[in-house]
Amino acid sequence: MISLTKLSKLKKGVYHSAVWCSKNGLYEKVSKGVIRIVKYGNINGVEVKGNKNTNENVIIPNFVYFNKKTGNTLVQLAKTNNPKLKVKTTYKLDGVEITKEQYELANSPRKNYDSPIFRVKLENLLEIN
Repeated sequence: MISLTKLSKLKKGVYHSAVWCSKNGLYEKVSKGVIRIVKYGNINGVEVKGNKNTNENVIIPNFVYFNKKTGNTLVQLAKTNNPKLKVKTTYKLDGVEITKEQYELANSPRKNYDSPIFRVKLENLLEIN
């Protein structure tokens, strides 16, 4: 897990190499790619979809949030549009690599809102340089 101190020292808006994951029981999805630490207001053409989450408190302005309802600290990131720097993802079941199709049989894909911005739980941000 990355510390809030390290995150606060990283330059915002520049590209960083990162590794993050999501877990669901025995299933794990590990992604590695180039991202930026961003706030919505700095990306042209991005519209926030849905209602503002009133359960959230900003910890570090505009990119680290704490959700009181879930107890999760979230980091806001953005993917690059460069196809050479595409995010690479591996899927695992109990530590053994499986195919994306096998993973999706047990874990329905998330809705895609065509936004380059996403949030990762702080505990699931494994590495950032």
